[in-house]
This record gives sequence, C-alpha cells and structure tokens, in this order.
Amino acid sequence: MKKRGILSRINAKKSPGKKEAKAPPVVETKIIQMVDTETEEVLEEFSSLEDAIEKQGLNRPNLIGAIKNGNKYKGFHWKKV
Repeated sequence: MKKRGILSRINAKKSPGKKEAKAPPVVETKIIQMVDTETEEVLEEFSSLEDAIEKQGLNRPNLIGAIKNGNKYKGFHWKKV
C-alpha cells in the first residue's frame, strides 16, 4: 500500500463543513445631512452614517429612526441623500 496514494485521496476530498468564503456585500454609502429645524438649512454633511455617529456622538438606532421618520434628534432633522 502506498502512503502517497492514500494521502492524495484524503486531501482531494472536500470537508463537508467547509464552505467557500463569499465576498462581503457592496454597501452603498449615502450622505447624511444635519438640517436646522427652523430654517431647513443644511448645517453639516457627513460622508456616511458611521461618520455622523462618530463625529456627533450619536446613537445609531435613534439616528436611523430620525432619518426614517423625519423626527427631530439632538435638536436637528437628519436626512439621507
């Protein structure tokens, strides 16, 4: 019996638990605008949701809710453009 033949057959078999890694989904980033509630003037723009959260110290669920529902959050309206 040849060791080489056995090892090559063992290595050729795929493990049923292993799956090929998939590429991460493409995430479309949108600009987030911080808008004055009275004048509707855009006060600041952020390159992404994460950027706004980091720079303004915001809570992600609250910010997402304000954008979706048009609610005021931290004294401003927030828009995704």
